[in-house]
Amino acid sequence: MSKVALIDDEYVSLKSGLSNVHADCLDQLDAVLKEIKSLNTKNGGFYADELTAKIGALATQLTGIRGKLKSFYKTNEATVTKFASKIKSYDKLG
Repeated sequence: MSKVALIDDEYVSLKSGLSNVHADCLDQLDAVLKEIKSLNTKNGGFYADELTAKIGALATQLTGIRGKLKSFYKTNEATVTKFASKIKSYDKLG
C-alpha cells in the first residue's frame, strides 16, 4: 500500500485560509447589515413609511442568510479537518 503523504502544514494552511475567508465574508455582511439598519431609521436617510418595512424585511432575510452561511462555513472547515485526519490514518496503516 502506498502512502498519500499528507503534509499537515498544507491542510493547516488550507483550513486557516478558509477560516479567514469565511470570517471576512461574515464581517463584510455584518458591516452591510449595520449600515442598512443605520440608514433605515427616521434620521438615517432611507426612512419612508412604505420603504422602511421592506428594507427591514431585507435586513431580516440577510440576517437569516448570515446564520446559514456561518453554519455552512463551520461544516466546510470541519470537512477539511476530517479529510486530513482520514488521510493521515490511512498513511499510518500502510
